[in-house]
Amino acid sequence: LNLKKCPIKFKLQIRIRCLTYLMFSLHLLVMPAAVAGDRGADDTVTDSRLESVLEDKLEHYRQWYPDLQILRLQGGDQIVTDMMLLGETLGKKPVNMGYEHPDELRKDLINVSVNRILQMLQLQMPSSSLFRTEKQQVVCVLAINPPSFASSPIRATSHLLDQPLQFIRKIPTDLLLSAEDYLEFVIDHEMFHCLQSMYIGPVPMSHKALWGEYHQFLNEQSADYYAVGMHIRKHGSATPFTRSLQLIRGASLASADANHFTSKGIQQVLKLPAREFTEADGRGVFAIAREYREKEFIDYKTYIQYIASAIEAMKILGLSELITEGLQVSQVEISPDPIEVRELVSHTRQSLAELTAEKNR
Repeated sequence: LNLKKCPIKFKLQIRIRCLTYLMFSLHLLVMPAAVAGDRGADDTVTDSRLESVLEDKLEHYRQWYPDLQILRLQGGDQIVTDMMLLGETLGKKPVNMGYEHPDELRKDLINVSVNRILQMLQLQMPSSSLFRTEKQQVVCVLAINPPSFASSPIRATSHLLDQPLQFIRKIPTDLLLSAEDYLEFVIDHEMFHCLQSMYIGPVPMSHKALWGEYHQFLNEQSADYYAVGMHIRKHGSATPFTRSLQLIRGASLASADANHFTSKGIQQVLKLPAREFTEADGRGVFAIAREYREKEFIDYKTYIQYIASAIEAMKILGLSELITEGLQVSQVEISPDPIEVRELVSHTRQSLAELTAEKNR
């Protein structure tokens, strides 16, 4: 949590407002666009099948992590029931394990966290949060409603790739994301965030301007790496899904989403022998992803340099209108790296071209 905007001399109520702003603004910066496709798009997967895939996946996690309680919330018509169940499960004096915070802000952070979960349920956007109850039970709250984002290849691809439907329709069928594979990817990605808070630790406090965004970048890189590793563990090798995923993440700057530019990390997964994943259980794959995070860790200054380069690349790509306040680094005097800018521009253009098969025309 970046408390720079919350001077200690202000009253606690002012700090609460700042805390709320910081958490929600961070979320809004990374929220994918609403799904553009229709529910009845080609190759529709039934709700019951999606629910079966979800439950099978969560059962594996319960076996791998018996000390972790997984609370699944689904939103929709179940929101009131979900929120009541959330309150009953967390009980009195729960602690958010995702963010380092002083004891005096425990209650306020919980209020913000619960409201964020409610917002995600209302928007039907997948999310995960880790809490510790007063009885020391660790709870991963997974808000996920599969039909809202994985009912068909069109819907799955639209959910991850923040582009107009007319662009999605240009993507060849074999490059659309498999709906079931995407559902499993989202589950693994969100579960990693809980495991990361549990075993790697919370986001530490700092006065640095883009500290929250910096840690989100690190977390998203690691979560995608892990989820792709889990995909290879199941299928035994890279698949058309991993190729499509790599292209979509490689085009993230076209959606002003610099923190989800994870294609290089995905490429690192694909370079590893598949047996490293196929011979491991879920804990083993997590250990591989954790090792990658530690090995490829970039410091805060390097991240600021990357953001400066990403902003310059977006300008060259003609996307200046998408550069939000959250991407600005005016607080830090640093110039973009020309080499990195060229690489980002080239990678974005190539990913978009390959997605629409323009490269081979």
